[in-house]
Amino acid sequence: MLGNILINESVVSAEGENQKQLDLSVLAKGVYFFSLIQEGVEVKTIRVAVQ
Repeated sequence: MLGNILINESVVSAEGENQKQLDLSVLAKGVYFFSLIQEGVEVKTIRVAVQ
């Protein structure tokens, strides 16, 4: 694992459920980790396999 930041975006969210679409077609095949950070605190990290 290299640990490079490939996408860094800030979004404004509203109370309730929020969705954000990412174009993963620009990424090479492999396994990636996406982290959601709210007010400087990591809230959730998910693993995504791009094939």
